[in-house]
Amino acid sequence: MRVAPPGGRCPCPQSREIKGFQGLAELAYERARPALKEAQSVPSPLFLIADPSLTDLRGHHYNLTRAVAASAEAAGFRTSWLVSADLSEDLGAQHPEAIPTFGRSMYDAYKGTKAPVARRGLLGRFMRNSGPKTAPPAPDLARSMAEGLREGLKKSGAGPDDHLLFHTADGATYRAVAALIAEDGAESLPQIHICTPYDPVGVMPNRGSAAEVAAPIHDWEEAGLIGSRIHLYAENEILARHLTELWEVEVAPLPLPVLEQDDISGEAANFRAEKLRVAPDSFVIISLGAARLEKGFNLFPDIIRRTFELAGSGEFPGTAPEKIHFALHASPQIIGRHPVIAATLEKLEALDPAKLTLLKEPLTDLDYRTLLGAADAVCLPYTPKDYRVRSSGIVTETIAAGKFLIATAGTYPGHVAESAHGGTGATPMEMARALLDAMSKREERQRLLDITAASYRHDNRVAAYVTRLKGV
Repeated sequence: MRVAPPGGRCPCPQSREIKGFQGLAELAYERARPALKEAQSVPSPLFLIADPSLTDLRGHHYNLTRAVAASAEAAGFRTSWLVSADLSEDLGAQHPEAIPTFGRSMYDAYKGTKAPVARRGLLGRFMRNSGPKTAPPAPDLARSMAEGLREGLKKSGAGPDDHLLFHTADGATYRAVAALIAEDGAESLPQIHICTPYDPVGVMPNRGSAAEVAAPIHDWEEAGLIGSRIHLYAENEILARHLTELWEVEVAPLPLPVLEQDDISGEAANFRAEKLRVAPDSFVIISLGAARLEKGFNLFPDIIRRTFELAGSGEFPGTAPEKIHFALHASPQIIGRHPVIAATLEKLEALDPAKLTLLKEPLTDLDYRTLLGAADAVCLPYTPKDYRVRSSGIVTETIAAGKFLIATAGTYPGHVAESAHGGTGATPMEMARALLDAMSKREERQRLLDITAASYRHDNRVAAYVTRLKGV
């Protein structure tokens, strides 16, 4: 039996072996310390979010930018925002990472377009049908955007190991990136990610033609940049497939992230009781956003009329007319109200207030979420021509909130509605039937919708957004 000498150290071979290993480990650590120290001092990669139309703390542009930034930070990136040079004081104060650099936004072309004056008779019908469907091309917008990009990249210190995302690309975005690459070279720039909710064949702001958007993409493909330095995305799977076929390059789906929201069920209940003045078991049908022709707002007088004509019939049990209420958000467009929309509002204002509440002004973020929270169903009679594949943030919000979506058949919103226990229709009568069908079977279908909504929120949680980007 071995006895430890004074001091408690045992002269056994195992002890000498352990001491030897400790010495080697300490020596290795000392040798590695300079490299470890240097690695700790190297900042994490930078993730830039470019949004020339982001000016303040309201609306889709701000909420999406904020969500993408949170996703990038969760993935270990530092973030900076490249935003409008006209950013508000509040935005600058709350988000010092916002770099004001863009002199123009995607909406500037709209601001220069006046809505036609309402006229009666043949002239009025001609003017209502001849207005531009999208913003006219703005030749200098792409150049202005390229200059803003160059300045923003310089201010941020971004390099080729960093990433740059456009989350809401219009036609000018592709031309601006092409101009930047032509002058600076792709290898000196961050990896570029371009996502669009628009269809260049249908509705896409600031493009003269679909070919104008496709031209730089084909140049990037020939140069070997697609999939290496430039990555293309669309906001939904249908649009991604369409653009892949159109451009003959890979366009990946990049669904909008679902922001976690505070519980506003109390505010929503108060809104139903005090503003809408409906019973707790009423079925509230809403619309959201600006009142626009492409969103089919002009169809609502017929949809409402048909709904109340059919309500309470044997075809739709449990749909008493007094239990139905519409609440339509009808804020004006940037260019003002189109004559057809103005006439539609006149018709709606003549309806019984017990059937309809009109909200004609822009809503705060809280009021918008409260309106959605107060709804049972969201009705989107979007035109098939404009929304066959085009994405919609309201669709994401509706499903995430667990509300019935009733939308036009043959559109992207209609595709989502059919897969999420909602309904579709091609005419006001069919839309009314879809609304009443959801109401008559609301308990059973709401249980199914709640399961779908929970899965949708998980799949499209904020943290998942950046992980879907190529090369990240």
